[in-house]
Amino acid sequence: MNPPLQKNEEERLTSLYDYAILDTPPEQAYDDIVWLAAQIGRTPIAWISLLDSARLWFKAKYGFAIDEIPRYTSFCTHLVGYSEPLIIPDARVDSRFAQSAMVISQPHIHFYTGIALNRQNQTLGALCVASAAPHKLTAEQLLALKILARQTELQLELRRQTIQLAEARSSIEEYQHELATINTKLVTVAGTDQLTGLPNRAALQARMEEEFARAMRYNQRLSILLIDIDHLPAISDSHNPSASGEALRSIGQQLDKTVRTGDFVAHYSSGQFAILLPNTGVSGANIMAERLRRTIETTTAQTELPATVSIGAATLTILIDNMEKLLAAAHHALNHAKQSGRNRTAHANEISPPTSL
Repeated sequence: MNPPLQKNEEERLTSLYDYAILDTPPEQAYDDIVWLAAQIGRTPIAWISLLDSARLWFKAKYGFAIDEIPRYTSFCTHLVGYSEPLIIPDARVDSRFAQSAMVISQPHIHFYTGIALNRQNQTLGALCVASAAPHKLTAEQLLALKILARQTELQLELRRQTIQLAEARSSIEEYQHELATINTKLVTVAGTDQLTGLPNRAALQARMEEEFARAMRYNQRLSILLIDIDHLPAISDSHNPSASGEALRSIGQQLDKTVRTGDFVAHYSSGQFAILLPNTGVSGANIMAERLRRTIETTTAQTELPATVSIGAATLTILIDNMEKLLAAAHHALNHAKQSGRNRTAHANEISPPTSL
């Protein structure tokens, strides 16, 4: 006879599924428990069963080879909602179990005792011992099986908590990955000039510190170019208010395409760009500056926004021995190029230095 389902059956199943244990492979911890249960009860058969919605599934078993049976013919389903052991002296003459698959076929159970495995008063399954012959448990054996059932509950709870911990760790790792992605985007946005799409002055400062440290450590050369778009306000006056922004974007993109791999182009200030040239001396800086000047002049000549640039270059020397002095020297060279007529280049090491250097 199939007992009626409890009112909290849906909650009971949810609780069972929290363990993610149904249809899992055998585990030594549970196999050890059923072997110990059989030794305590002096029975040839023992198992740990779990009550799914329509089946009884055996997590561990001793003395038989069945994996699952229909729930409605099982012994263990009668333990749902009850805290006391279920003891069946002779299942063959008990109308509730006479047609059970485990009675009419292997292992032909005669004697059965089951102890519910509970979580918060919800029955998940049972720890059971059985025999195909008449049998009886002493009070001490029954008490020992109850204790073993509690240990089984703890083993199940340990599994659930381990799963929760793994899920929490996975969630934390996922959150950390998302946070790292966001931080990377924030760093990128924070270090990017929104008008030109190039690195901004803050990004340039950070890169300058890195390149200066590398140059000092490995005794390498380091140069910088400061590039000023000639007569930028006049471009807007001659065309439209947005023309200067278009010129900045276009020239910035052209500079970025023309430099070498490893060079660093940044939008330095309004109308100005800066380019770091690692491992580059005076001659290399002059060659790059002139190449960029000619490129901008020729590529913009046939467009609606023709433009030229003035470029000041500076290179680390014994006198120019830190980034502040390097920038100041580049500014001095840029001013020299502009004062000399614009659309030209100048190198600080080849002109008279300002009195501050």
